[in-house]
Amino acid sequence: MLSGSLNQSIKRQPEKYSRRIEKVLRHWLALPYYLYCLWLAALYYIFTSATIIQESFTMSILHSTQIRPEILAVRTAAKTAVFEVQSVDLRFSNGVERTYERLTPARRPSVMVLPIMDDCLTLIREYAVGTERHELTCIKGLIDANETPEQAANRELQEEIGMGARTITPLRVLYSSPSHMYSPMHVFIAQDLYPCKRQGDEPEPLIPVSIPLAQLNDLIDDAEFGDARVLSALMLLQRYFQAA
Repeated sequence: MLSGSLNQSIKRQPEKYSRRIEKVLRHWLALPYYLYCLWLAALYYIFTSATIIQESFTMSILHSTQIRPEILAVRTAAKTAVFEVQSVDLRFSNGVERTYERLTPARRPSVMVLPIMDDCLTLIREYAVGTERHELTCIKGLIDANETPEQAANRELQEEIGMGARTITPLRVLYSSPSHMYSPMHVFIAQDLYPCKRQGDEPEPLIPVSIPLAQLNDLIDDAEFGDARVLSALMLLQRYFQAA
């Protein structure tokens, strides 16, 4: 009887050790998977932390706790058919008072449109009285009453180059010279173009100029090409396609 039990115990030993070896092997084989998961978790933590730090840094740079000056009075100093200049009396938080002048803040924002077709950007050549020459520039114009920025962008396309767009993508809102004016401009990319002509109010025909997207750097680097808003829009366009 004892001999039979001993024989059965001996027979079970290989099976017992086999199960233990199998269990150890499973753990060892799973180790690369665990390490891979740990590596992914570490990467996620690093990138998430970097994003949070970057956002925190950006917020701290853009937002100020400084006390804004008190506006004491706003007067119209001069007015033409196009421009209105205001005198603004200010009192700063330290008690100092000054009078600043500015162009009246825009009552109608504007749009700038970057139409893309066949891997080319269409710009226009338009006379600019400020520089007294024809400038290579973007399609742009004021937003009409009861018109969304997207609708204004499509209308300006139709008026200035005779094309409509089925896809209008917002890029950014820009403004320039904030010390003396505030005139927000909505920048859009226009794609999936189709012929559609509307009558505009330009004094002479605008000349479309097609620029291959691969040559945008050459245009940006050209010292003769200096409109800050247009340069900003082209760089935003490049970043948009790099991220796509």
